[in-house]
Amino acid sequence: MQWVIMNLWTAYLAPNIQDFRKEKMINNYMTKNELAKLLNISLATVNRKLKEIPHIKMGNHRVSRVLFDPEKVKEYLKKFEVNT
Repeated sequence: MQWVIMNLWTAYLAPNIQDFRKEKMINNYMTKNELAKLLNISLATVNRKLKEIPHIKMGNHRVSRVLFDPEKVKEYLKKFEVNT
């Protein structure tokens, strides 16, 4: 039974998930680590500001995946822009 499930996974499901990731909007989102690197801040700072920064949480658990839309993050950061 396990062999059938693994073959089904490798033959059909795994390649389709990769295609989904390439073609759909999931690639447009960033993880907390990617956001921290992009903004040159620590992961702890991202975690501290998580309630302020617009994000999508994939589940209701403490360890659920958090994703950020770069456009919404850009809009959020514009509020703090200082004109000199």
